[in-house]
Amino acid sequence: MERFNSVCLVARDLPRLRAFYEQVLRVKATGDDTFAEFSLPGAQLTLFAEPGLETMVKGGLSMDALGHSILEFQVQDVDAEYERLRELDALVVKPPTTQPWGLRSVWFRDPEGQLINFFAPVAGARTPWSGKETVRHFFERLLNDHDLTDCDELLAPDYWDHDAPPGMPRGPQSIKQFVESFLEEYPDMHIEIEALLAEGQQVAARLVWSGHHRESGALYHQAGIVVVRLNATGQLAERWSAYQPLTRQAAP
Repeated sequence: MERFNSVCLVARDLPRLRAFYEQVLRVKATGDDTFAEFSLPGAQLTLFAEPGLETMVKGGLSMDALGHSILEFQVQDVDAEYERLRELDALVVKPPTTQPWGLRSVWFRDPEGQLINFFAPVAGARTPWSGKETVRHFFERLLNDHDLTDCDELLAPDYWDHDAPPGMPRGPQSIKQFVESFLEEYPDMHIEIEALLAEGQQVAARLVWSGHHRESGALYHQAGIVVVRLNATGQLAERWSAYQPLTRQAAP
């Protein structure tokens, strides 16, 4: 492979989408209402109208061809871009946030729902965490400090907990609500991280959970193995787990 060339978005309403990206990127597109192209540093962003794609590649819109993806652009000032996006009435899904791995970013959507991330390195930021450091920080801050903002900062937008209750949607918000309810039920919940092992983008942790039920006082005590996959930006993207109850008894 010589180089990465471009990203092409399939557009339902190409003129509207082109106008949006011209405002957001401050770059004029070339082309027409079937195909438009933005020349950007490093690569091209192109828009292809649905009828044009179907003509070019018969059946190209089948099997969810309008799939999930994220466009990421490095900018100079995330907060200034955020104010500009608000003036453009862009749908911001996550306001400017500084991540532990040294990036500040704002997440928003284009008129057709495409997720976009504007980010910038933070001056003087610490060295990005390793996968083990990120996982340790996540569990300790969430379940020992009971700081639910951990979900907003460290979980990927499409975070998938494979052991979540049936019907619970993916993403940080549903996990945040679930943990909030759990901590209300066990207000003194605390975990011990006994071991962490990492291979590539996956981290395995052995955890011991302890807490007392708010009403009954019953002890919640279990050990478990949690495996986490991190994405390319260092966020937790997927989670698998297996638990074994330890002692369960009434609190003295």
